Amino acid sequence: MADYLKDLVKKAKRIKTEEEAVKPKPKEITVDTEELRKKLILEKRQKEKLRKQSLEDELRQKVPPKKEIEEETENPEEKEKRDVSKVEKELESLEKKEIDSYGEVKIYKVSGKSLPYYVIPVTKPTLGERTVINTIKEAATRLISIAPYRIRDPEQRRTVYKQRIIEILQASTELNIPERRFNFYAESVVREMVGYGLIDPLIRDDKLEEIMVIGPKKPVYVFHRQYEMMMTNIEFFGDNEIEDLINKIGREVGRRVDISTPLLDARLADGSRVNATIPPASISGSSLTIRKFRADPYSIVDLINYGSFDTKSAAFLWLCVEGLGVKPANILITGGTGSGKTTTLNVLASFIPERERIVTIEDTAELHLPLEHIISLESRPPGLEGTGEITIDILTKNSLRMRPDRVIVGEVRHDEAFTLFTAMNTGHDGMVVGKTLIQLSEGNKIKIEEIAKKAFNGRTTKKEKDYETIELKEKIMVPSFNKNTLKIEEKKITHVFKRKKKQKIMKIKLLNGKELHLTKDHPIYRIENGIKEINSEQARKEDCILVKPETNHNYLSNLIQGQTTNQIQILVESDLRFEKIVSVEEEEFGGWMYDLTVEDNHNYIANGVIISNCLGTIHANSPQETLVRVTSPPMNVPEVMLSGLDLIVVEHRIHDKKKGTIRRITEIAEVTGVLENKTSTQTLFERDALRDKLTRSNAESSYVKNLMKFTGYNAKQIEKELTDRENFLKKLIDKKIHNMDEVAEAMRDFLNRRT
Repeated sequence: MADYLKDLVKKAKRIKTEEEAVKPKPKEITVDTEELRKKLILEKRQKEKLRKQSLEDELRQKVPPKKEIEEETENPEEKEKRDVSKVEKELESLEKKEIDSYGEVKIYKVSGKSLPYYVIPVTKPTLGERTVINTIKEAATRLISIAPYRIRDPEQRRTVYKQRIIEILQASTELNIPERRFNFYAESVVREMVGYGLIDPLIRDDKLEEIMVIGPKKPVYVFHRQYEMMMTNIEFFGDNEIEDLINKIGREVGRRVDISTPLLDARLADGSRVNATIPPASISGSSLTIRKFRADPYSIVDLINYGSFDTKSAAFLWLCVEGLGVKPANILITGGTGSGKTTTLNVLASFIPERERIVTIEDTAELHLPLEHIISLESRPPGLEGTGEITIDILTKNSLRMRPDRVIVGEVRHDEAFTLFTAMNTGHDGMVVGKTLIQLSEGNKIKIEEIAKKAFNGRTTKKEKDYETIELKEKIMVPSFNKNTLKIEEKKITHVFKRKKKQKIMKIKLLNGKELHLTKDHPIYRIENGIKEINSEQARKEDCILVKPETNHNYLSNLIQGQTTNQIQILVESDLRFEKIVSVEEEEFGGWMYDLTVEDNHNYIANGVIISNCLGTIHANSPQETLVRVTSPPMNVPEVMLSGLDLIVVEHRIHDKKKGTIRRITEIAEVTGVLENKTSTQTLFERDALRDKLTRSNAESSYVKNLMKFTGYNAKQIEKELTDRENFLKKLIDKKIHNMDEVAEAMRDFLNRRT
């Protein structure tokens, strides 16, 4: 059987070999790659030529004959054919005096008129020219393959597009356009393709702060940095022209503007802020407001030179923002529309040390900080389906999970005020479970839920957001950690908070066997180049956190790095010790959670662990009004949380008969007496209107007192620090150093030399 199978296999192989011998071999195909490449290039050129020919045939039908274009251009009555604005007609007959000029801009003072006139050559195309422009634009759209967004610099983008359009005109003699008209048509097409039409020259003028289109057949207004409000010779003759411009901007930023969504609030590529309305939101026609920002932001030296600050107040705010590297101040800048709040915020933020991590949160990004470690967040309206909205409040809450050293909120209007003040207060939003044992001064311990039951029993509570709060009438004293002396002190519980919410919380287990169950945003203290306050969700295994010692331990000096000898000695002699974390877990919790407010130190001892209970702008005209606004709807910040706010800076836009419109810091005040239920403000600097100067009051600064405790400085040392900073600013002024980056670098060098 085996032999039979072997013979069968041999026979099959023989048959296959014979078939292959008879079968004709396929011809070998050789490909000349160079020839193929040339053929493909030729085909591509032929297709391009056909496409161009087709386009030229189409254009030839649309464009008027060359003779007709020349006659139209040279017609002495050309001006009558063009639309002329009311301002241009007025200027022809009125007595005017040129008071300034730069580039193509001329500024006139007209007899009998209160506003100056801003005039720039803008030729309104005739009907025939409009046809040619539209045709060239159509051709350029097909032939220019460069995406505008790939060229970020606006001027470079304009230059590239203008050159390509002129090349198209030069190569397309069939278009019948005289060479001397190339520049006119190229400029017109560029303005519409990558510019902003009629107002494009205004957008490019860095001396303008604001551009205001108030409707059709009305002059466009501008606010000049030197001459303030002015009327221009630019005018839109139809509402459709304004709507086309608004829709173009909307497409650039990915927003739709129509009857269902007639409002647009957005940011241009150069950082300018745009607000637009169309009917039915705007009754008298479409409107457009563009707030431009300087390519070179103002520095503190600029604001001192302009009179917004003086050197003394500037040195004080520099000290407060920098905080001597230990305790920076929480500051609100308040004022009316156009008073300069964002500019001041930008300047104060430039005082922040370079080593810190910063998160900025804005409706429309306007801040330009000379810092490296910065994350800029911007809110977003809902999409077409009504979803995807990202509010300032959402961003503020999210920023607290990004471990920032500073949170800067561009403008506080609504719910984000509560979140911002929560961040300032280091954690009223953070809570612990009811079984957590609170250390009392008497030596015994009590569950936090028992303190809450007694406090809330039969009493009317104040409801804020999703929690309830009540002032504690009973005098309960607890050990509390003083961050200045690192000693344990007896302090009174002033308020109790409770909340019931299903959420994930943190379970932190220590080496000594004790556990903490607390919300993710509840602060604790970790050793990290000193003592650093962190949210519980930032805790990691092997971290050492602050606990109440059974006996005083002297091993802290081995753990602290980068501190002065004096600070190490304070730690060694302190009432503290640290315990190592052995595990950190998340767990589901749906019961009641609680928190306490403790006077002065704002912390207490829970399960043997010491736990703790920003810059921004707001619209208000005084420190008192600011407090009323933040504690009233829609902000609804509990009054007790105002204790986290250190300073209020008030700014106004003032009309001076001699100087015109000026922006001035009119008051710098502190918030005091919050925890004693006597909330008030204390003025530190106030503007003397007669001398147009900020003067220092005799009031002693509470913030400076705290700073002295944190640093160990005495009053004379603080005074010397302020004097040194003031003298340094005067030197910058004398040397005429005012560029934001240069000033920031000089200030950093000044601080580095002192460490």
